[in-house]
Amino acid sequence: MRNEGNALRSVAELIYRPMNRKLAALLNWLDALRTPMEFERFEWFVQKDSAGYTQIELRNLKVWVYFDQRRYWIAQGLDVGYVAAAKDVEAAKQKFVRGLATTLLLNLEKHGTIEHVVRAAPPEIWMDWRRALRAANPPVLKRVVSEHQDIVPGLRAPVPKLELSFYGCPA
Repeated sequence: MRNEGNALRSVAELIYRPMNRKLAALLNWLDALRTPMEFERFEWFVQKDSAGYTQIELRNLKVWVYFDQRRYWIAQGLDVGYVAAAKDVEAAKQKFVRGLATTLLLNLEKHGTIEHVVRAAPPEIWMDWRRALRAANPPVLKRVVSEHQDIVPGLRAPVPKLELSFYGCPA
């Protein structure tokens, strides 16, 4: 009897999980029509320079910073699959930038590409972000451009150049 319940539950998960993702994608598209703001398009580049180092550059990366119920500030990347959390806003932003740069370098070293990281967040996150933007009219935006081009000793690679827009930070 117990095995039948587990089997039915796994079959239901197989059926409804893709359907929920498609429904969420549709709702995300409709929600984007309700949000009257235009955002610059996210772009990323990976190229080798004359010295043989691989340069990584991410432009117009959107990061949503919000306070969750567990007393943590969350920095959620919308255009990339990366999240950082900390007890205060500045620490969350710093952890996000440092952690994303390290993750990009390690993925480039291990897989030869950063495509695993530059996948957009799930549609549910985008919908929550747009709702938060509409609630905070006008939206609070802090633009940051990383200027580090140091060579990371262990990886022998330059630190990625990141252009980020943090949304939702307190003034």
